[in-house]
Amino acid sequence: MTVTNRRRITTLSNNRITPQFNNIPDQAEQIASADYPNDDYFPFPKHLPFPQVPHNSELFNEFYLFVFSIMCAALQFIHLYRTTFWLEQSSSTTVNFYLIDKYLVYFIFVISSRRLFYCLLERGCDFICAKRKITLEQSTLNYIKYSYFTVLVFLLLACSFKIFQKYSLLYIICLSYPLILYIFIFRLKIDPFLKINYASDNLTIMNDFPVHSCSINAHTIRTEIEALKNDFNNRFKQVVFTSVLNAYYAGFIPLCFVNRHLYFDKLWATQHLTFAFLGAFTTSLAYCFPVRYSDVLHRASLHLGVWNKTSTRNHPPPIPWNKSIIWSFGSYVKFSGEVYRSNSYSTCATPANNSHYRFYTIFKNPSNIYSIMATIQAIIVVIQLLMLITCSEWPVVLSLSFLILFNFYTLFKLLRDFLVAKSIYSAETAVNEKLRNGNT
Repeated sequence: MTVTNRRRITTLSNNRITPQFNNIPDQAEQIASADYPNDDYFPFPKHLPFPQVPHNSELFNEFYLFVFSIMCAALQFIHLYRTTFWLEQSSSTTVNFYLIDKYLVYFIFVISSRRLFYCLLERGCDFICAKRKITLEQSTLNYIKYSYFTVLVFLLLACSFKIFQKYSLLYIICLSYPLILYIFIFRLKIDPFLKINYASDNLTIMNDFPVHSCSINAHTIRTEIEALKNDFNNRFKQVVFTSVLNAYYAGFIPLCFVNRHLYFDKLWATQHLTFAFLGAFTTSLAYCFPVRYSDVLHRASLHLGVWNKTSTRNHPPPIPWNKSIIWSFGSYVKFSGEVYRSNSYSTCATPANNSHYRFYTIFKNPSNIYSIMATIQAIIVVIQLLMLITCSEWPVVLSLSFLILFNFYTLFKLLRDFLVAKSIYSAETAVNEKLRNGNT
């Protein structure tokens, strides 16, 4: 029998459990329940206020990745074209600069700086509009974006033409391969090429983060989950593409255009390429998936809930699953001939939906994600430190020193996010368990 219950969830005054932060307003201070298949009251998941964790701006992140890409490319060129300048009859310079194609360097510079200069262009437009107290129309913003993209394409084509005059068509295909791959991944969209984070459909964005609606309608919750899932997939695609693009042009392209008669350490060149990819990958992950963003997905996952298929028959008679009902913990439903049990505080997920199950499993405790990311980053730093201790060649020492310095900053951010997330979600779990046990 269905009974309509309304209940207000108030803030628990248990200082032993709830951590004290300079918090933002909680989005779940006041919520009400919908129609349930039983006569028991049950609380919705309680979201603890989240602390203000510093997050790098888009401009800083683009500048950081630009410096990383250019330095990785420069260090790869140094390794390839270094000289034995300490010998008496050797060259007086440390690098044979005349062997490096300047148009190849221009191409790498343009492709690595495209997002930085576009971000500066956007900030400049915002500054001018704020000074003059005007608002640019969307058509004007699109004109600026397409004009910048046209200039960018012209510069890349001009560099490619100069390179084609010295090399064969195969080298041009190798040079433009990631750009061709971009078309298959993002089709003809321009925004992913110019911005690492761009607006997603069906999401309300505030301060570069999606806003959790904390709805009491099952259909609305599932719709929000789909929108957040698409946004997460778009961000992850950007992380992978950005990492591959930076590593490709900073580490692999210099190897492709090297003279076939030139001797160099292929093992170290490959290791440098690998470290360039890993460094860009972890840095992009830390920027695109900060702890505040993961908290939005975590809150949504608590409302989504999870079903576990029951194989035993020792359970109450199941109720046919209804897509408009938010089910309480321990409810048994029948779906497609199988019996499922609700194993979360509230559940509106579709039984046997693997996408919903993965979403809840991943984001029910985001501290596990940051634990894995911080562990991987720590392993990378330790490996680089061990290599630095054992190496003796000056280009290798220079490269490893830069990579370690770069990766230490990313490691710090990941460790900070892990400690904050672990503190918040352990307290939140205790609060929700107390609410649920007090209700039974």
